[in-house]
Amino acid sequence: MKELVVALLLWISGMDTGYNLETISGRLDIIIVSENKLEEVCGEYCQKTSQLIKKNGGGKEKLHAVYSGTERTIYISEGFDIDNKEDQGILLHELMHHIQFINKISGKKSNPKKIFECFYTHESEATYYETLWRHENGMNIREQLGMLVVYTRMCEGKA
Repeated sequence: MKELVVALLLWISGMDTGYNLETISGRLDIIIVSENKLEEVCGEYCQKTSQLIKKNGGGKEKLHAVYSGTERTIYISEGFDIDNKEDQGILLHELMHHIQFINKISGKKSNPKKIFECFYTHESEATYYETLWRHENGMNIREQLGMLVVYTRMCEGKA
């Protein structure tokens, strides 16, 4: 798993994210858990997000992973396959949340304009980089593009 995390972080470092990746140090746990545990960890945020996604034209999204910044932990659903590109894209998405969290709390953002004006901007940004990664790996990006539209609607107050 460590090799995959390093490879994904190297890919992210090649993108123009505006984040200081030098702040990515210290502990990051990745734990495989049941779907019930994922929902428990995500709690009210997932319920609210799921309702807004449905309202804005998105489908029922299965919960695959959750990042907890306070715990510095990525929780991944059972069945995660380290060699599966779909699963790797999910992990990349959660690593983006870790990078967002670390840069926000460290005060060392390389791009001070990167302020989340909308609660869902962080989801949109993580989905954007996941979409780029999936495209580079020859994968279908239709669902991710749809989610970008939904998150944009949510941030424009059309939710």
